[in-house]
Amino acid sequence: MATMLDLDRSIRLDIGDTGKTKVSAKDMLNAMNIILQIVWNSLAKLDSEYIVGIEELVFLPTKTNVDRVLDPDKIMDTAEYVGMFVAPLPDDFLEIVSIRSSNRLLLDTGFMYGFGDVDYNRIDGESKDNYVPLYDYRILGNEVYCRHNIGWMTYRKTLNKTLVLTDTFPLPYVYVNTVIKFTELVLRGKLSQGDSTLSTMIFADVSNITKKREVPYTTNPQEFFV
Repeated sequence: MATMLDLDRSIRLDIGDTGKTKVSAKDMLNAMNIILQIVWNSLAKLDSEYIVGIEELVFLPTKTNVDRVLDPDKIMDTAEYVGMFVAPLPDDFLEIVSIRSSNRLLLDTGFMYGFGDVDYNRIDGESKDNYVPLYDYRILGNEVYCRHNIGWMTYRKTLNKTLVLTDTFPLPYVYVNTVIKFTELVLRGKLSQGDSTLSTMIFADVSNITKKREVPYTTNPQEFFV
């Protein structure tokens, strides 16, 4: 896998700065990180699977509902009696793609409470009210609330740190050349970091690469005949 150092060496070779006399290490890293962030944001706009993560969520009961939530006689009666659970969002969270909750409720004793076969149900959408229905969720601050206490969240990630030379390139290798190409244009003074044209050009480049590699979701699949 490529590292940021690999990109640094390639860029310096292209711009004739293998002796590191034209561009300082700090300026090189700053330029690469800016371009990488624009590439990442472009993938987010394209709903790309390349920046998707999966996180197991173990929710904890909210303080006001601890007693009734942990009462086995009330847990599975109706949605009205199921208490609220809360889990912190990952540090690199950008937006939710989907949440699937278990039909089991994990008690503080370690006992999994529920009926029938274990199954994972999709939580449909985000509630905008203080009341959150059984198969909805609500995000407040950096926490997500729902009425189940164990499940899986698929989410789009943000690039939440500044990379250094020893870091691995955080995207598929196919986007390495995009970062190299536009970093060189910025360092040569042909494009400005704050120029909207830069973002437009990078988005077009990323979109062209992504559409060739990712299979789009088919909302109306064609019938198959033999």
